[in-house]
Amino acid sequence: MGLSDEKIDAIASLDRDAACFGADERLVLKASAEVTGMGRTTPATTKRLVEQFGEAFVVQLLLTIGHYRSMSAVINSAGLVMEGPSS
Repeated sequence: MGLSDEKIDAIASLDRDAACFGADERLVLKASAEVTGMGRTTPATTKRLVEQFGEAFVVQLLLTIGHYRSMSAVINSAGLVMEGPSS
């Protein structure tokens, strides 16, 4: 369960168009990049998301992206450091 190493590496290198991603995944990654970069999705991306997944999914996706974006701001502003694995 979870992401393959190939997908993790592609995400880490910001390669949203990697062959390891399907069309649905690329669309979600595009939306995530737009929200984190511009604070919103473009109208064209929003239209594609709604057509592909429906309005309820799009709302959940945007809430999830917003949550993680907010958490990163808190973590970065507070200077929190990620702990290593516990023994």
